[in-house]
Order: sequence, then structure tokens, then C-alpha cells
Amino acid sequence: MHGPNPISCASFTDHHWEGDHLQFTLKAVGQRIGSEMQIREDEVYAIFDLPPMLAMFANKIKEKLQKEAPKMLE
Repeated sequence: MHGPNPISCASFTDHHWEGDHLQFTLKAVGQRIGSEMQIREDEVYAIFDLPPMLAMFANKIKEKLQKEAPKMLE
């Protein structure tokens, strides 16, 4: 993956594309986050499977992604 990382405390550990569908794993604060993105014509749909330790931060993570992720599309 290239471009800025909207979750600066996370690192990408692996990824693979299947058409317009990206599956990847993030690692943050010692936790693995299974993730996927679907690239659609007018939006990017993202799913993050947060472990219990990070689930309490879901709203903050969502806000950060909604703010920063559009910059990746410029």
C-alpha cells in the first residue's frame, strides 16, 4: 500500500487485492486488525475487525478515517 497512513499508530503487515477488493492486516499497539476495503465507483467502503482492546476506540478511529482517508484519494 502506498500513500499516507490515516492511522499513524498502525502499520500494514500484509495485503492482497482481488479485483476492486483489498484485504489487509494492520498492527497497532500489539493488536492485529483484520481489514478489508471495497473500491466502488463513488466511494470506498472499509471494514475493520477490531479486537476487544481496540473496540472501545471505534468511534475515534472512525472519525480519524473519515477525516484523513479522503486525502489518500487525491
